[in-house]
Amino acid sequence: MKQKLFARVLLAVGLLALAGSALFLALSWRAMPDRIPTHFGAAGQIDGWGPKSTALILPILGALMFGIFQFAALLCSGMKKTDGVRPMLAMETMCRLLAVLTALVFAYMTICSVRAVPMGRWFMAAFLGAGVLILIACIAWACIPKKRK
Repeated sequence: MKQKLFARVLLAVGLLALAGSALFLALSWRAMPDRIPTHFGAAGQIDGWGPKSTALILPILGALMFGIFQFAALLCSGMKKTDGVRPMLAMETMCRLLAVLTALVFAYMTICSVRAVPMGRWFMAAFLGAGVLILIACIAWACIPKKRK
């Protein structure tokens, strides 16, 4: 029961991030300049510009990647019965957490592109750090033996 609630909360957070950034883009469209940032360097600084139509790519790509991670989580959920509960549960959770992280990253990139502001020096370190923490935590959870009652 707790796992289903957690999965639903993560799904809702990801969908809200994607929908919110798409709504922000739609509401800001007329006020956007004709040229917007299309690429950010490792330090979060703008290093590429393009037409404002390229801003449409970010929410679409974010939704696509979110969907891929959710599909992978669904596959792991279906394998729990045949391949062992704990490792598959850890993989399912990892996919769901990475889906939310991806949705949040693409939402933030969309907002930065629309506003034509740098993402900040911390962005790359925070994004990669969060991804690595999710991977390490879920792998450790899958490998640590469950206590027997």
